[in-house]
Amino acid sequence: MVVFDSLTTFRPVSRCLGWVWSGIVATFLGCTTELELPGNPTNRLVVVLDAPPRAFDPRFSIDTMSAKVSKLMFSALVHVDNPSVVPEPLLAASITPDAGSATRWHVFVRRDVLFHDGTPLTGHDVVYTFKSILDPELGSPYRADFDAKFRDIILDPTDPFHVIFELEQPLATFLTDLDMGIVPAHLLQNTGTGGRFPESGWIGAGPFRFVRFDGHSTLVLRRSDTTAHIRPTYEWLVLRVLADDNARLLSLLAGSADLMINGISPILVDTLKNRDDVRVYTEPSLAFTYLGLNLRVPALSDVRVRQALSLATDRDEIIRVRFSGLATPARGILPSFHWAYNEQLPAPGFDPARAEQLLDEAGFPRDPVSGIRFSLELKLSNHRFRRGIAEMIVWQWAKVGVAVTLRPYEFATFFADVQKGRFDVFLLQLPEPIEPDMIRWMLYSLQTPTKERGTGLSPYAHWDRRFFNPGWDTLLGDPLCDHWAKQSYVHGVIRLVETIVGSPIDLGSTNRTYYANPRLDCLVDMGRQTADRQQRKRLYAEAQSVVAQDLPILPLWHENHIALGSPRLRGVSLLPTSRLSFVTKLTGNMDQEVE
Repeated sequence: MVVFDSLTTFRPVSRCLGWVWSGIVATFLGCTTELELPGNPTNRLVVVLDAPPRAFDPRFSIDTMSAKVSKLMFSALVHVDNPSVVPEPLLAASITPDAGSATRWHVFVRRDVLFHDGTPLTGHDVVYTFKSILDPELGSPYRADFDAKFRDIILDPTDPFHVIFELEQPLATFLTDLDMGIVPAHLLQNTGTGGRFPESGWIGAGPFRFVRFDGHSTLVLRRSDTTAHIRPTYEWLVLRVLADDNARLLSLLAGSADLMINGISPILVDTLKNRDDVRVYTEPSLAFTYLGLNLRVPALSDVRVRQALSLATDRDEIIRVRFSGLATPARGILPSFHWAYNEQLPAPGFDPARAEQLLDEAGFPRDPVSGIRFSLELKLSNHRFRRGIAEMIVWQWAKVGVAVTLRPYEFATFFADVQKGRFDVFLLQLPEPIEPDMIRWMLYSLQTPTKERGTGLSPYAHWDRRFFNPGWDTLLGDPLCDHWAKQSYVHGVIRLVETIVGSPIDLGSTNRTYYANPRLDCLVDMGRQTADRQQRKRLYAEAQSVVAQDLPILPLWHENHIALGSPRLRGVSLLPTSRLSFVTKLTGNMDQEVE
């Protein structure tokens, strides 16, 4: 049964705010409408967000905000909410590999966990969650990835808390893959809902339970009385969406919000640090900002052009001007504190003269009249801050003769174009590259949006990617990759046969750059199948070097997380992932602590 709380009536309260901020010549005058919130300031935490969650069901929470909010309501077998982003048990009591098989794992679920409706969470719910994701009828966006990894998920008939995972092959990412919120089988299986939650009926086993959502701006959650493994301090958690940067900041300074995380202009941080009515928190993050290059575009298919564009990009200047220094130039996908980071990667340089020389060598001289070598389009979201960054990149590239037209779009439109490969260059942030396997996700040669052979001058458009890894045969006899090359051929034959008989294998479409390098394919395939962390580190170190040399993406920076909090809050400790789970430990102005 879905239980809803009777809240205090939501009553509009007009509040006129006027504010003149020292150091900024601006005055904000106007009326804001606030809603009377549940509880009181001593037992309620109000967090302002810059975008609404699009899905609460963890099987559909693919965007960053949805994933953050979903994890507050749905706990997973493991979590990575720690400074080292290493998987740790959450709903799992233990996770052990099978003694006799490298493709079998045993997961024992905690016996003291209840869903929000009081129903015990068992291994049956774990099996249902993962099998529902694998079911094409549900339509989970995680299906293709999980289908390539999991052969079967079995409940031990003698122990309802023992789940056996059968894998397609040895899988080093297995523990991280278990970071998926568990949903209640008793509410979704064989209930005529198609495996989906009814509207406003989200029941999980996370630290907070759903109360109400108005569909766009205010989500109310309440501390779960049935969740023993995590016990939040605050009884009420209110998440309010304010798209405007100034409105979020004003709500915090006016006292109608307690915390805002990211979505804050870094140039305001120094000023805010001097105020008594707000606390500023900054920490390094995993978030990776980069430029994706479509290698089917003839000019971008030449590595010298890609190197030139990287050398023409003054990352330090952008970080100084746009981030007030609160970012670190990226050498690759992984930040320096990640366990798999390659310390030998070269720092990204800034050398416009060398960039011009490379462009000349690549056959793109300046036009004698316009001075333009060639033109590109840069797609991005219409977020004001990101557009400011893109304008600096346009200006810097223009200095070496590359003309760029900005194409900002609403995020859903922009990202749909990226997913389908409809771009020359795009600007995007990868929020959580937790696993080094993310390199495979982004750049594996067979995971392009379209697989058939194309036309045009770029060699990257000529490869057929439906069956065989491009260039696999060049690694026959290679000391490291010979076995991989032979296996790659066998797998290609299998994919060909499956297609002929009408059962094509879905390989995914996350390599939007159309990059192809058999050496990288070998390294990331081996890294995915190798359990030993030191061996994985060596494999991924070389993989990062290959990417740094070929530059199918241009690494830009890792932004710091920035949070602003009320002075009354205690225990603010930002995570590298920017997830919200730390709010369960916040205290401040409480009448009494939770026993």
